Amino acid sequence: MTLKINPVSFKSNPPQLLPPYMFMPSQDKQPSQKNNDCSKIIAGLSFAGVIGLSVVTVSQRKTLKNLQKALAESVQKANENITQTVSESQQQLEEKIIPYTVKKFEETSLYKTFQESKQNFIDFLSGVHQPEKVKEFLFGITSDEKAGADFIKEVTDNPRESFKNTKILMNAIGGEKNLLDWLHAPAGYNAAYEKYLTKVINKPETTLNDLINISPNWHLFKLMDKTSPIVNGQKTFSFENVRFGEIPKEIEELGDFNHFVNWLFERPAAEVVEYSGKYMKVHPLKAGMSGKAPLKVQFCTPDGKPLNHSYIIKKEPVPAGQNNHINQAYHSDSVFLNAQIDYYLSRHNCENAPRFYYYDCPSNTAVYEFIEGEPYTGTTNIIEINKAMKDLNSLGIFYNDCKSHGNILMQDGVMKIIDSGESYFHDILRPPCENLHVELPNWCGNRIENLTLNKLFGDV
Repeated sequence: MTLKINPVSFKSNPPQLLPPYMFMPSQDKQPSQKNNDCSKIIAGLSFAGVIGLSVVTVSQRKTLKNLQKALAESVQKANENITQTVSESQQQLEEKIIPYTVKKFEETSLYKTFQESKQNFIDFLSGVHQPEKVKEFLFGITSDEKAGADFIKEVTDNPRESFKNTKILMNAIGGEKNLLDWLHAPAGYNAAYEKYLTKVINKPETTLNDLINISPNWHLFKLMDKTSPIVNGQKTFSFENVRFGEIPKEIEELGDFNHFVNWLFERPAAEVVEYSGKYMKVHPLKAGMSGKAPLKVQFCTPDGKPLNHSYIIKKEPVPAGQNNHINQAYHSDSVFLNAQIDYYLSRHNCENAPRFYYYDCPSNTAVYEFIEGEPYTGTTNIIEINKAMKDLNSLGIFYNDCKSHGNILMQDGVMKIIDSGESYFHDILRPPCENLHVELPNWCGNRIENLTLNKLFGDV
């Protein structure tokens, strides 16, 4: 059974449970024919989403009491079957997912053909092969550390290719069910991806910028792992060193960023203000519902003549205390989560988003480019908005802020989101990993993949 996704909110809709029995009489009000002495009554059993509907055919001459008795027995029998199914061991459940023993990569039937082809994985799988052999081949890949790492690196190298690669894999393996089996099985793709990602994180040369290039939803503690110093042989955990992106030169020249930000949001009102020998115009913009306070900063001459670029600086008030700071970072529309999304988009040159420059965790502040444009006043239908931002979607990001007025600008005919808001990250080939990632707003559930969005936006 495929989990359905609400196309407006992207939230999952669980199957509806029906009463133990529900009579659904025929809507046909025409007189029944003489020879027709039976009528069909549909009984909607509880756990309908699992066992389906039971159709009971009874004679018109049966009494209601006998019908109720028959239905009650049907419900009892169904419940017994469900109890038996739920009580199956994990091993039995896994056997249903993998109806055969996973072979070593070199022992799979397609291995020799693959080696002789001298093709990469995706090109090889685009050819004509039997789905059962492809499934065996893919399980062989993801159960092998080196082959799995090579495969994952290839299919995730360009996020704009994810929809296409997903379609190739789904067709090659024999459909959506087989693809989901392979993704979620113990020796499947998701397990291999987590091993691969853990190895990437543990490499000393991997930077925060590299991590966000891969995925836009890292847990703050994993970013701390990359930046926290070792004290007396023990790693310390502090957000003081967590920064990513490139700070603009004009702002870097001002000196201590934290001090500048604190001054910026407490400065006296004036048309032109001066800080560290530089002059600027500062205009507060409309604050969002989440409490973020954005300012437009334009560097200028002492008499107010504009110089170079304008910047947007977003700051979120941080309560005193590290724990409160961390909690603040995980608000659904926080500066921290937005910064990861926006930097991920900037790293991949997304045309539907302004350039992200820099995030500073101690002050919970982010720096963006300021862009000119006309406010978007078209449809607020989220599906239509996303279809107009194909480059955003191709990178796995789906805009999901229903209060989109003021958050979208049109620039040279291109739609741009100036606040990523309640965005959603969906890339089947970059699944969320426990203890590494956070679930972005409106995620449909940890480790629950769904191809609905691929079908809507990726033509999968």
